[in-house]
Amino acid sequence: MKELQKNGQLSNIRQNMLLSKAVDFLVSNANVDEVEPPTEES
Repeated sequence: MKELQKNGQLSNIRQNMLLSKAVDFLVSNANVDEVEPPTEES
């Protein structure tokens, strides 16, 4: 842990973990609705 702190990698790991958790949350709570595309009117 000390080496990670000294090299500044601990904050990168922390940020990656937070991002991963946020993406997991979004994916597990996402609602996807399929809709028909609008038709072109001439």
